Amino acid sequence: MKGISFIIDKNIAEIFRKNNIRHFARVGLDGLPVEKQIKDIFGNVKSIYVFYLPHSKGFYGLKKRRRLSKKKPENTEHLNSIFVRSLKIIYTEIERISLAVSNYLESQGYESLPVPVRCIPGEEDLLPFSLIRIAQHAELGSEGENKCLITPDYGPRITMGAVVTSFKHIAKFEQIDHCRHCFRCADACPTGALSRAREKIYFWGKCNMCSLCEIVCPVG
Repeated sequence: MKGISFIIDKNIAEIFRKNNIRHFARVGLDGLPVEKQIKDIFGNVKSIYVFYLPHSKGFYGLKKRRRLSKKKPENTEHLNSIFVRSLKIIYTEIERISLAVSNYLESQGYESLPVPVRCIPGEEDLLPFSLIRIAQHAELGSEGENKCLITPDYGPRITMGAVVTSFKHIAKFEQIDHCRHCFRCADACPTGALSRAREKIYFWGKCNMCSLCEIVCPVG
């Protein structure tokens, strides 16, 4: 069984690498804070593959220009449209890679399903749990004050994907906090969606997707 597990993990790692994904891990669901929510939705799954795709410098630059376009209202609508479409391209790529991993696991006899990625503006968030908590257990990063995953190499400038599966996981991980808790994100937030409160209060309804919390983050 151990040999089979090693081969499957090795082949899945190759799928990720062929698709330019360098940061990924498999986490067992037993004992995770979101275990019940995941199993309520996806059934008796045993582990979850989680990974992230870093944003390109061009996309990061687009976020900055979109924010600055408020000084030129005639460009705002056009830049917003380009930003949302570019975001959809990133999400489509994440979903394509998730499906490739899921298809491989199914071919090996394990039930598997790609997890829908984070919602985009105007679309409902389908998941009652956060991939950030899972990514923390996978040592891919830690939750920041801006409620994003803070990664050591790219800060919060990433998009996450995941695949749930009945493939069993054994290893345990140590959680590391990459957030500097400098509250630059809260200070920069123009709508008050972020707070300096230590309870990490976050008001989703106030977030306007301006991305300032990502832009000012000093990590990565």
